[in-house]
Amino acid sequence: MKKILLTAICLASFSAFAQETDAVTTESGEPIRKGFYISFGVGTMNDYNINDKLVASGMPQLPDAMFEVGIGYNLTWEKILLDTEFHTDYFDKKTSTDRVRGVVAGVTLRPQYIPFRSNGFYIGTGADISYTTNTFDLYTRGNEIDLNNLDPAFHSGHISLSNQQLFMGPSVSVAAFQNSEFPLKLNVGYQWAVVSGSWDSEVADVTNTVKENGQGRFYAKLTFLL
Repeated sequence: MKKILLTAICLASFSAFAQETDAVTTESGEPIRKGFYISFGVGTMNDYNINDKLVASGMPQLPDAMFEVGIGYNLTWEKILLDTEFHTDYFDKKTSTDRVRGVVAGVTLRPQYIPFRSNGFYIGTGADISYTTNTFDLYTRGNEIDLNNLDPAFHSGHISLSNQQLFMGPSVSVAAFQNSEFPLKLNVGYQWAVVSGSWDSEVADVTNTVKENGQGRFYAKLTFLL
């Protein structure tokens, strides 16, 4: 089912890309709708390569699915739209002895062509480009910090890692109630990591690092225009 959905998104998005380019050159004037929006949904990621090292160490793994929140700015014309969105995902996993908490933060540019519009309803297809930063902290539960002894040599059990990724891929939006006071839009997309960085740390040198190559990322979010 996932492959069928991905294929449908790809075909719809890339077949509309040439039409979108033509529409940009011919569309003029003020957008028919513009403003900020918030979005809520889920983001899923193919298995992280670093999970193999976490499993080998008996640590909690980074999750495949995370709750995602976004805030952005939308410009919509008759035949094209453009979203500029900041989004963040948060996760928190525990075992009896350890805990991993992290944040995925990114910026997405989403241009789309609108092939169908009728009575406050439209469908948009296009492409995304996203730049994301993945950060997580792994630590032993029950750690204590003595403020009378802040020498880092006496404190351990905390690992902080991060990396950066550039994603690209097709997206589809379905908008309804656009003529009402509460317009809604569903954004769905699949992205591939075209550029990925190795895991690094701001507080220590990292040896035997791994790189997250070719990951796929799926998202589905409901958008509320403000």
